[in-house]
Amino acid sequence: MAERTYALLSSNEGKFASINGSTQIRAGVIRPEILIPDELSNGECSDFKESDLAISDGSLIRVIRAPYFGKVGK
Repeated sequence: MAERTYALLSSNEGKFASINGSTQIRAGVIRPEILIPDELSNGECSDFKESDLAISDGSLIRVIRAPYFGKVGK
């Protein structure tokens, strides 16, 4: 398991979570996901920007092709 993923999950130990383990690798890539609600949130996301959806300078990415498969970087 990736170190950052483990740290994130560990920091939320004991909280309720919803897990979707669906996987389909290739053309219609679907990856497993875990949703952990923020008890302090009112349900609104005020800091979301449309530009957050685009890869740009400084974006954190994971390489999915050889020879650097699995590497994470900016």
